[in-house]
Amino acid sequence: MKQIDFSKFFAIFSTTAALLLLGSDPAAAQLGFNAVVDNIITSVNELPGMVSGVSYLLGLLLGARAVIKTKEHVENPNNVPMRTPIISALAGGAFITIPFVLNTMANTIDPTNASFDPAMDTLSGVSGVFSIISAITGFDTINTIFVNIIASLSDVPRLVSAIVYLSGLIVGTSAILKIKEHVEDANKAPLRTGVVRLLIAGALFSIPAIYNAMAESITPNFRLYGIIELFTGGMIVTNSIIDASAATSTNNANQILHNLLGSISGLPLFVSNLAYLLGLVLGVSGLFKIKEHVEDERTPLREGVIRLLVGGALFALPMILASMYHAVSGVGGFFDVTPGVSSAGCTASGTLGALICNVFQSTSAFPFFLTMIAYFFGTVIGGWAIMKFQEHVINPQQVPAWDPFSKMLVAGGLFSLPTVVSAVYNSVRGGITDYTNTGFNETIAAGGAGGLDVMLGRLMADAFVPMTTIINWFGLVAGFILVFIGISRLLKSSQEGARGPGGIGTIMTFVAGGMLISFSPMVSAFTTSLFLDSQVETIATLQYGTGAGGLSGTALANAHTVISAIIKFVLVLGLISIMRGIFIVRSVAEGSGQASMMAGLTHILGGALAVNLGPLINVVQTTLGLTSYGIVFS
Repeated sequence: MKQIDFSKFFAIFSTTAALLLLGSDPAAAQLGFNAVVDNIITSVNELPGMVSGVSYLLGLLLGARAVIKTKEHVENPNNVPMRTPIISALAGGAFITIPFVLNTMANTIDPTNASFDPAMDTLSGVSGVFSIISAITGFDTINTIFVNIIASLSDVPRLVSAIVYLSGLIVGTSAILKIKEHVEDANKAPLRTGVVRLLIAGALFSIPAIYNAMAESITPNFRLYGIIELFTGGMIVTNSIIDASAATSTNNANQILHNLLGSISGLPLFVSNLAYLLGLVLGVSGLFKIKEHVEDERTPLREGVIRLLVGGALFALPMILASMYHAVSGVGGFFDVTPGVSSAGCTASGTLGALICNVFQSTSAFPFFLTMIAYFFGTVIGGWAIMKFQEHVINPQQVPAWDPFSKMLVAGGLFSLPTVVSAVYNSVRGGITDYTNTGFNETIAAGGAGGLDVMLGRLMADAFVPMTTIINWFGLVAGFILVFIGISRLLKSSQEGARGPGGIGTIMTFVAGGMLISFSPMVSAFTTSLFLDSQVETIATLQYGTGAGGLSGTALANAHTVISAIIKFVLVLGLISIMRGIFIVRSVAEGSGQASMMAGLTHILGGALAVNLGPLINVVQTTLGLTSYGIVFS
């Protein structure tokens, strides 16, 4: 007799039934998948009664067969052993009392008749992420798709329960037949086949207890974590989205970032619900795989066990993801990002400097946006890592152990992006202070017309602070992105070379990210390395003033204003050059043939000299003996 692959039967039966109903009833297709589920359950709700009726008839037949076989045994005991009529009579009695037999199977596995607590969140019971979406961007977003899918799948657990119950009837019935066959011919039907089918049937009738055992094998407190909340402590999407929506009427780039976050904020809930459904299926398929192993040892036991464990991990997904987060972040807060960019000096309006400040202020939510995007990616990759564990156990040659572990590490890193950013920032910065300057010797008259020197002075006086602010801001944003890229590099294989998990390109990505996030301290380090002082001397003073051959007071003030404007302009160019040099050095580490280490170091060294143009001029003048006249910076 050909063996039945019950794990395939379970999946094929549910899929085929749904497709048949969709094809035969167009109205059901228009009512959503839940309507299809209801139709399936309704259409087969008499099947258990039919199975009981068939079992009763089969019991009668086996009883009649037992009488006949008893007669044949009496007439010819050598050809018909006594066990044949006895087992026929016992099997017939079991089929006639099939409800009692099935109830006994269930009580053997779960005498307490336990229930399974987790349930899918639908529109009627959501109290977290979806409750605040309307306050951010309304329901007419991608979240609408998430809500519709979750709502349409909310009856799938009922369908699974119905299919599991029917499968239990079939497996239980086949178990009685297999025990009968074993008694009649032990060589063709080993006893373990019937026994394991009895146990599996009992497990299927007691599937809630099996699901509870699966989840509690991963975490005994899994019921404490709702499906909607994927983290403990500060890692709660709802609170984060509320924080992000504090300025929902800005009507600028920040508003776009807030809208995007709000429109996909339901992704963690969507992933957790899919994980719940997949856990239901894996639990049943794990039982069938254990049955197949007992009946045929060519099916490894690990396939059934890992499915049960992975199914339990999917039920306890919030706790698993929280573990990934805490493995990287410890018990620290969520938004623990130390570096920041001050908007001091961005108070003017209607000027070029104000325009530059507007760019900074209208994109100020980007680090938060990238942090939340990393959180969403981490949710997906964390679930993916769990599934990869199953693939590794089933086929370790094709899926190495590093694959699921690397995904768990990446998920933890993405969940903890602010913590990783802080760690990289502090590792590069250490105790280095920000660079400062001594001020500028300039006289800018308010209002009125002026010459080219006055216009130049006004331009740099207005744009200098905003320019340095936007450069530091760009470094912070670029550093966040590089750290994000560095974490994701752990998903690659060692065959990627420099861009692999342990490649020099990946290491330099983290280093460059830390240098950009701590850009001001890096400028201070370069300045101190060259001139032994982190403060840049920018107050310029001409050594000759009024008098014979000198300049008038007004001319001298204008000269100082122009020199200060030039120093500011060169300083900004120096900052850009240093930042460009950091990117070039990283490109060299990545193996880019279009970049060279010499070009990167030249940019960094030249940028540091440009930032310190005043001290550089002092050094040159001292070297040439021009200290009695010329320009002195202090």
